[in-house]
Formats: sequence, C-alpha cells, structure tokens
Amino acid sequence: AVRKRAERGEEGYVPELLLSATESARKVLIKVFDNGVGIEESILDRIFDPFFTTKTASEASGVGLYLTQEAIRSHGGKITVESVKYDHTEVTVELPIFSES
Repeated sequence: AVRKRAERGEEGYVPELLLSATESARKVLIKVFDNGVGIEESILDRIFDPFFTTKTASEASGVGLYLTQEAIRSHGGKITVESVKYDHTEVTVELPIFSES
C-alpha cells in the first residue's frame, strides 16, 4: 500500500508502517498502521467476504482476509479495519488472554 502510494509521485509523501502490541489483563491488541493508498469506503464492509478482491485473478484469490478473520474468531478474537482512501489504514486484532488456572 505504501509502495503504491509512493509510485503516485505525491510530493512530500513519506511512507509509514507502524506495528504496536499492548496487553491488558484480559486481551492483547495488535495494531498495524500504514499511510498508503487506503481502502475505498464503498468496499470496506466487503473486505472480509470470501473471494472478494480488487486485484486480478492472477494476483489474488480473495481469501486471505477471510481466512485471517476466521482464524482470529476461532481463538475468540476479532479484527477490525479503519481506513481513509489515500490517507491511512489501521488494522486492529484483539485476542483474549486465557489463563490455565
């Protein structure tokens, strides 16, 4: 995403990719932020649908985010995406912490 935005030749654009993880008593939050091309609002609610892709068939099958969401859900977590086209995208993964007591 940041490479695609850089290729647009925007003056003053500096690619950013940030990863953070925080822990509380009951969950872990993992956040991935980039200031790349973003995701259009019109498709944001479809990005986790199986076989949905904006790429050509030779580039992607459209199952990556679907399978990611299913794996996170199977562990009792959730994934959310917030994005503004040509500004940023932030993906948040929330996973519960289970104790073995």
